[in-house]
Amino acid sequence: MRNAILCLLLLAAGPAAATSHQGHHGHGQPTTAATAEAEGEIRRVDPAAGKVTIRHGPIEKFDMMGMSMVFAVRDPAVLQDLVAGDRVRFELESNGGALTVITIRKLE
Repeated sequence: MRNAILCLLLLAAGPAAATSHQGHHGHGQPTTAATAEAEGEIRRVDPAAGKVTIRHGPIEKFDMMGMSMVFAVRDPAVLQDLVAGDRVRFELESNGGALTVITIRKLE
């Protein structure tokens, strides 16, 4: 009987010990953001909100088809000289699925 109780206690303790580490995967490890470059046309600029709408072609690295999309920008100051209709080349960063424009420049 003692052996049976001991076995039950050991079986119950295994899953309890395993769950004590849930939610701690990746702690202390830096996340790596993926980046990709693309070209597009400015559709709208909202410096106050730090956002820009760009009609772009496919961005294969992020498995995106061409579309118009609103992007957050890392530094809203880069939007100062941009207006609707400008052709641009921009670099996007994907961090946890969130896309952010990290650089943008007008094309001549």
